[in-house]
Amino acid sequence: MENISQYRDNLDKTLMSSDLSNVESVKMLVENQMSKSTQSEDQEYREVLVQKRTKEVANLLSMLRSASGKATEGLKANEIPHGGWKIKQDNQDCRVMYREGPAGTPFHTLLVEGYVDGPACA
Repeated sequence: MENISQYRDNLDKTLMSSDLSNVESVKMLVENQMSKSTQSEDQEYREVLVQKRTKEVANLLSMLRSASGKATEGLKANEIPHGGWKIKQDNQDCRVMYREGPAGTPFHTLLVEGYVDGPACA
């Protein structure tokens, strides 16, 4: 059985791939998926929807990538930026990280990543 570190490494490699780091590549992936599900949409409406979904997917990928803790060197101007997480605890079972909120506020984002081994739910 693989441990959580190996799963993290696999996810980090996938998130750093050029297909998921470049905004134009993400847009093409979104367009391809949407063309399979929406065939009779108005072209103008479809383009607006593609732009909206591309922004949402790029934001999600950026958040996932920012939590990876990997260095971000090598990114080009058209590539999705990374945010900064601070690691509070990291072990074989879980990783606890946080990201500070706006200056002067007590609001922070907390992320706990890992797995729990327990009985299956019925």
